[in-house]
Amino acid sequence: MSNSMDSYIARLKDLKPSAAAYEDPSIGVPVGAYEMLAARTIYRVMASERGARSVSKPAIVTHDGFQLGFVECPPGNGAALHKHEQTQESFMPLTGRFEVRWGDRGEHATVLEPFDVFAVPAGVYRSFKNLENETAKMLVFVRGSEQTVMNDLVYDKASGEAVLAAYGPQVLSNLSRIGIAFSDV
Repeated sequence: MSNSMDSYIARLKDLKPSAAAYEDPSIGVPVGAYEMLAARTIYRVMASERGARSVSKPAIVTHDGFQLGFVECPPGNGAALHKHEQTQESFMPLTGRFEVRWGDRGEHATVLEPFDVFAVPAGVYRSFKNLENETAKMLVFVRGSEQTVMNDLVYDKASGEAVLAAYGPQVLSNLSRIGIAFSDV
């Protein structure tokens, strides 16, 4: 008999990376296109199942507009320049050092070391990358309403143009269909 609290426990060994969901051909977004935008490995630990970007199920389903995940990034890997228009995103490295850039073109930067926290306000473009020579891990928290969390994600124009050049207009359209927007593409 299963414990009634099982649905509130996320075990690392049972987590599936978000990119695995993009292996489903019905989504119409190659894993490589997804990885141009997102950290190589993203684990959705806690999140609402609602929302356009919910192509992968979180380990713990919430209904409060809070999302918790963690990323594993090989050297130089991270997320492309993006913003959350109505939600706050916070970063806390667990291992390694991450450069976080912000501003309309990512013109500002800081380096976060383990257990430093950077809370990026809504509407501010940001990106991050692992500065280490080995894979590093970082917690990522997104907070808003259940309706806005991860439904307000916009990547910069250059990221959209790169996906368009590499994969064509259909993949760009399929990304839009699942809630991944681009500024002026």
